[in-house]
Amino acid sequence: MRKEDRERQILINRLKTIRNPRERDRIIRLLAGMEKYGTGRVEESPEDSWAVPAETKGPAERKEGKIPKGAGLMLGYALPTFFIIFGLFYIAHALMRLISGEGDPSAGTQIFMGMMFIIFGIFGFLKARRTRLKAAAPRGETGEPRKV
Repeated sequence: MRKEDRERQILINRLKTIRNPRERDRIIRLLAGMEKYGTGRVEESPEDSWAVPAETKGPAERKEGKIPKGAGLMLGYALPTFFIIFGLFYIAHALMRLISGEGDPSAGTQIFMGMMFIIFGIFGFLKARRTRLKAAAPRGETGEPRKV
């Protein structure tokens, strides 16, 4: 078998086993160039030089980049929890100022703002719960009672 045929066969065998679409396109372009110009004069085009190399990570290294399943649940509830805690601290600070006798007129506004943060937090919890139920429900069902 000639050297050119051997190189072509190696590329064809690699094309059969590779899963990365960019690497597959690169090999197809190289094979097309071999047919057009011959093996000795095949050069990589600028597109090929920008191609992403095939993944060389092992299975253990690939799993490190994934987010655990429970993290999605925690992230959905993180912002509403922050809003509720912030609202409670806002209200507590305003009440402490009223009780201490400073008599600041902005305490009422601060209590109102704290209540708004708590309301936004509650709505955020409800939305995160509804989103989680929709994601967990089978296709076509939303997990909520049907409206008649």
